[in-house]
Amino acid sequence: MVEVNEEIARAYFREVCGYLVRAGFYYKKFRKRRAGKKKGGAGPADIDLLIMHPNPSSKQYRGFVKNYDQRAMVSVKGWHMEPKRRKSRKNALGEMDNACSSLFADRQASDSAKAFFGSGDFKKLLVISRLDENFKEDQRKYARQKYGVEQIIEFQQMLEKLMAQARSRKRTYFPESPILQTIYTISKYVLSEKR
Repeated sequence: MVEVNEEIARAYFREVCGYLVRAGFYYKKFRKRRAGKKKGGAGPADIDLLIMHPNPSSKQYRGFVKNYDQRAMVSVKGWHMEPKRRKSRKNALGEMDNACSSLFADRQASDSAKAFFGSGDFKKLLVISRLDENFKEDQRKYARQKYGVEQIIEFQQMLEKLMAQARSRKRTYFPESPILQTIYTISKYVLSEKR
């Protein structure tokens, strides 16, 4: 089952950016033997989203394809608690390790994405609640250098674009996406009253 943060990211890539989206792509992860254990193990793991653009030359989607490429492996980390102000750059970069290491440092995940796409020509994207205001550029640079993350997308950016997309449509009912229906309803009744 896709959880709500992944569903928001899925709706963003599909509805706003025009990508085909595969959610919850499972692969078998082999784990190394740890100290005190007789043997390693194997079990299921998943890539949150794999995205592929069917029409990368379209004028409507050209900007998204330029930023996110035609194919990408996406990790979604929806930690929506208010981020603490990091007292140090080291703590802010440690947050990037927590967000990136489980997927982007895993060679088995990359190999599975290569098998899915048929080539190693894809980007690594991270969707995160928000970056620390004091160390935003440091976090982006660190994730790019250590894990090969090309883009970091914050939830606020995705939600703003999803709300604009939902409001601009002529229809008001989205049976294929409860997330879009919820975003449309909130933007129409809650946010319009605050303006």
